[in-house]
Amino acid sequence: MPAAVTDGSDRRLRRLKPLDAGALARLLDREGAPRDAVSRGETRAVPLADAVSAARLEEAAAELDALSSGGVIDWRRFDVTRFAALMPSLAYLDRMEGEDGAPDFVYRFVGETIQQVARRTLRGARISDILVGEARRSILDEYAACLDQRRPRASIGRVVVSDMTWLRYLRLLYPAATDGTTPDRLLLIMLFAEG
Repeated sequence: MPAAVTDGSDRRLRRLKPLDAGALARLLDREGAPRDAVSRGETRAVPLADAVSAARLEEAAAELDALSSGGVIDWRRFDVTRFAALMPSLAYLDRMEGEDGAPDFVYRFVGETIQQVARRTLRGARISDILVGEARRSILDEYAACLDQRRPRASIGRVVVSDMTWLRYLRLLYPAATDGTTPDRLLLIMLFAEG
């Protein structure tokens, strides 16, 4: 399983342990976070090469690059079985227009690790319905920029989700085109570590 980034060092992804109800209540009281504060703080962009190296995903990144033209994955050539080891940490999201006319995204496939962290069904859900908090708009903008700029992006941050502890994450976004030309889908690789 790929490593996650924590405090500048690499660690293997560990099984995530839920907090008990009392610990969750204390955490939320102290932090003032809403129950599902999945976007409470701003994310921080990091160089893609550094993120790929820290997560030891050089081989997967090279395969994705081979499927890409001008930075965009030709989805017609994408075969998820080539990335079987990463499937728990993968998601595909399709771009759509939100109710406010701004870009939004809907989950089409969600790996089991992402589902476990979210503690809810994400397939078919819109990002705008999942995210709350001050970073909601910036995350949606980051996703849209990945498609608009036709280049992969990487970011790191911290979240608390439902009854989970604070988690650090490393997020890799790759633009994809379902018709082979126009970017309209994101490939998300989301790695988590406790702390």
